[in-house]
Amino acid sequence: MSYYTGVAEDFNSLCDYETASYFFNRCLEVSIENKDDKGEALALQGLGKCEENVLNIFEAQTNLERARDKAVQADDPKITKDISRDLVRVY
Repeated sequence: MSYYTGVAEDFNSLCDYETASYFFNRCLEVSIENKDDKGEALALQGLGKCEENVLNIFEAQTNLERARDKAVQADDPKITKDISRDLVRVY
């Protein structure tokens, strides 16, 4: 995807979810500009996980639902399955 993805994942692994969310948002912006459904799905999945980790369940659900929709549009069954698993966990 982009440089931002790696940085976002690094901050996510450090439990710095606010900074990770910033970089996942940058990933989302770049993906939207490039009309990259797979990139949007992965960025939204990252945002959903960050929201889940700070117990903002409604936002986590919203981001993961959007991520699943984008993964379906991208026709990527593996990502769709991973996001669906995350979505079930959040619900």
